[in-house]
Amino acid sequence: STKAGEKKSRTLSKERKAKKKMNARKKRAQTRREEGVNKLRIEPPISKPKAPNYCKFYLKNGICQEGDSCKFSHDITPLTKSQPCKFKVLQECKKSAQGCMKGDKCPFDHDLSKYPCNNYASNGFCSRGDSCLFSHK
Repeated sequence: STKAGEKKSRTLSKERKAKKKMNARKKRAQTRREEGVNKLRIEPPISKPKAPNYCKFYLKNGICQEGDSCKFSHDITPLTKSQPCKFKVLQECKKSAQGCMKGDKCPFDHDLSKYPCNNYASNGFCSRGDSCLFSHK
């Protein structure tokens, strides 16, 4: 029966605290009314802008079948400008005459000299020599 008594006293204690809190709120409200403040205006907190959800298809391929109706963001330039354009890399290969057709509108980086040459990094030399568009540093 002691547990039941403890539980009852805790419940009463919670009720007393709630009543005390309510009385304090009423007293503050009364004081504010007497001072001429009807409602306390609290500015809503400034929320951080929500990070956009990027379209994984546009991010990977530079195109999306959904186009403008896609619910994900296609504004990926800040994310992708730190990645080399795979079509520009293909153009580096003599077998591919493609290259990137988007030019300046391409969201990926066309300055390949920022990126290390894989051949040079792994073997210490590159067969393309000075004509290689990647960095040998």
